[in-house]
Parts: sequence; structure tokens; C-alpha cells
Amino acid sequence: MTITNVLQLIFALGLLFLGRKLYWVFVGAVGFIAVTELVVANFSGQPEWLVLVLGLAAGVIGAVLAVFVRMAGIGLAGLLGGAYIFQAVLEWVPVQDPALRLVLIVLGAVAGLLLVVLLFDWALIILSSFTGALILARLSPTPDRLNWLVTAVLLAIGVLVQARLLESSPVES
Repeated sequence: MTITNVLQLIFALGLLFLGRKLYWVFVGAVGFIAVTELVVANFSGQPEWLVLVLGLAAGVIGAVLAVFVRMAGIGLAGLLGGAYIFQAVLEWVPVQDPALRLVLIVLGAVAGLLLVVLLFDWALIILSSFTGALILARLSPTPDRLNWLVTAVLLAIGVLVQARLLESSPVES
């Protein structure tokens, strides 16, 4: 397991259980994970230190935006989270046409943004839990054909934990 994978695991657990409560962690974690996976998938062979630096830079920028320009940072997280979720789901449902894949990922990004803007608390809970669950399922040794089941179980656990936290306290920044 690489350092990048360990950081993804830590951020995924944070997303799964605390994504709404510490929304700036959600924004930063989504930025880190999205950029590291983008670099690894599209620019193979890059040294791990470069992947880490780019991912950490994106995460820090996202977290700073979330703290200082709250809605812009949260909107960015909604966009990235929605796109990430749709991209991951498209791995389970084979769509061969690259243009259609891109359209669906863009629709996922817009859906994530709208969810966050319209239903702030629950959108953060659902998007952060789903993103954390997807990342954990990808990092688990589970066979690919069962990743959807692992994701569903983790999603349910994350939503339940965060819903309990929602009842007991407001969003912290």
C-alpha cells in the first residue's frame, strides 16, 4: 500500500463519518482524492511524490476555499463529489461511448452542485458518505463484482452515523 493509498484511506474514513460535520475536510479530501486519481489514471508513470504534492495542493486549496469562501468551496465539493460518484458508478454500468460517459459525469457534477446548494446538510451527508464508501470499497480487497455491495453497506453506515451527528450538533468550521 502506497502513501497515497494510506492518505486516501484516512480521508475516506473522514468523509464517511464526518463529511458534514467538518465540511472543509470533505472539500479538501474530495480535492485530494479527485486529483490523485486523475493524475494516476491519466498520467501513468508519474513519481508518487508528484501525485502526493498535486493531490495535497488541491486538497489544501479546496479546504481553504471552504473556510474562507464557504459556499464556493462547498459548491466545488458538490461538483467534484457528484462527478466522482457518477464516474465510479459508470465502472459498474459499462458505457462504451466516451462522449456519453463525459455527459453523464458532467450531469453528476451538476447534480452534486444542486444537491449541496438546495439541501445543504443532507447533501453533504449523502455526498461525503457515498464518496467515502466508494473510495473504501476501491481500496478493499473485495472482488470487483462485489464492490457495489461493500459501497452500499458503507454508505448506509456513513449516512446513519452522520445523521446521528446532525441531530446532536451544528456544522463546525
